[in-house]
Amino acid sequence: MSKSRVLVVDDVRDMAETVARYLASHGFEAEAVTDGAEALARFAAEPADVILTDLRMKTVDGMDVLDAVRQS
Repeated sequence: MSKSRVLVVDDVRDMAETVARYLASHGFEAEAVTDGAEALARFAAEPADVILTDLRMKTVDGMDVLDAVRQS
């Protein structure tokens, strides 16, 4: 059985990386990205099972990310 893939999105790099490391230590395949546009590009290249996102980010915020992913 493959690991569930989680995409962690937060414009505070340390926060995104800390959460991704925590998830990885608990058996998830986790990737950290630091903005909404990057999250959408990564999701298009390799879809995630779960997206854990900060809501308030510059340019493309968390709700924009979730809306775009839901429509894909």
